[in-house]
Amino acid sequence: MKGIARLLALVAIVCGGAALYNVTSDQAPLESVARRTACATRAAKAPSLCRLQLRQLARSPFKQAYLYTSNVAVDCVRRWVLFGEYTCTVVPGPTGER
Repeated sequence: MKGIARLLALVAIVCGGAALYNVTSDQAPLESVARRTACATRAAKAPSLCRLQLRQLARSPFKQAYLYTSNVAVDCVRRWVLFGEYTCTVVPGPTGER
């Protein structure tokens, strides 16, 4: 029983550390990917001419949400909740692309 409790405690500590890292680490490369994703939908013919500016950033342990001018919203999530590479997608709907 003690072995299971110790294992669960270790898992909780690792997940807590991963969540803290996801919120506090430098995410400049991820913001670049999010911007490219937003620009690809707005200017498919010439993404290099994209002029979207970041208006709002929301970071949580589970995802990072970017809102750009022209109401283009991009969510970036990790492959396995707290671990793995980020994948960014444009969010359709009222706060997403219009």
